[in-house]
Amino acid sequence: IRTSGLGGIQFEGVPEAILSNLFADDTTVFLGKGDDIRILLNVLDKWCAVSGAKFNIPKTVLIPLGDAEYRAQLRTTRLLSPESEAQIPDNIHIAGEHEPVRILGAFFGYGLTETDIWAPVVSKAKATTSRWAQGRPTIRGLTLGNNTMLGGYTQYLTRVQGMPEATLRLFEKMADDLIHAKQGEEKTNTIGVDTLRSDIEAGGLRALNMRARNEAIELMKLRIFLLPPELRPRWCEVAERILAENAVLKFANQIGSNFMINPLTQSWRVNLDSQTLPASLKRMMRTALKYGAKLVPFGINQTIRKRMPYWFH
Repeated sequence: IRTSGLGGIQFEGVPEAILSNLFADDTTVFLGKGDDIRILLNVLDKWCAVSGAKFNIPKTVLIPLGDAEYRAQLRTTRLLSPESEAQIPDNIHIAGEHEPVRILGAFFGYGLTETDIWAPVVSKAKATTSRWAQGRPTIRGLTLGNNTMLGGYTQYLTRVQGMPEATLRLFEKMADDLIHAKQGEEKTNTIGVDTLRSDIEAGGLRALNMRARNEAIELMKLRIFLLPPELRPRWCEVAERILAENAVLKFANQIGSNFMINPLTQSWRVNLDSQTLPASLKRMMRTALKYGAKLVPFGINQTIRKRMPYWFH
């Protein structure tokens, strides 16, 4: 794919074009307006002929990127651009507005809200915990149900999609009702939540603290974001540019976003109330701020000093 002549998507501030992402049997390809979809299909045909595999074209979904006018035009004409000579084949589905497309367990598309994405998981969790409670388990059994069901249903999606605050509160209420067999009633808990969350040696049952678990997930994302450049995945480069474009104005007006590399290795701040800052990055940066994440250097040599950003350090 990278030697095919396809241009992919060029993101400002990211040196290489974003062209493909492969994981096991899942492939995501990014096409630019000037690309010819026939080139991609020819590459897939050759790869399948050599490997003996079969590419599942009927399951292929195309997600239009760009402003609303361009997306509507692409769906109508099935052309990547008005100048394109190749139409998107009829057996490739073009996702509509508000239509979620699943990629490696996460959902993508235009007009989607995080609450909508989490709604099926919330419904499934409510139904499962309700059936579990009908067996009248002990508080140990109820805690086990909370940890395995509510925790298990939410952990992966929280990592790849992020959990909004409103959904987190729903799960916290669901866990409280389940463990204390409240069934929606307003009554005092017989055992304190902090006690249940403590270790068994301290008299607790290690009940899941979903809020703390979610923050731990955000901190692990932050750890990846702060890896050395040669070890970081591509999303970190894109995230850096988005954070820079959403910097507090007093910093952006001084030198411009091009000199803003990373808010945790420099002293500029991100505007966490910005409407254009994705919710996933807001959560990561708020968690970093809450726990005081910062650069703590040990034994900085001259080579490392020269690699540091010149401004705001």
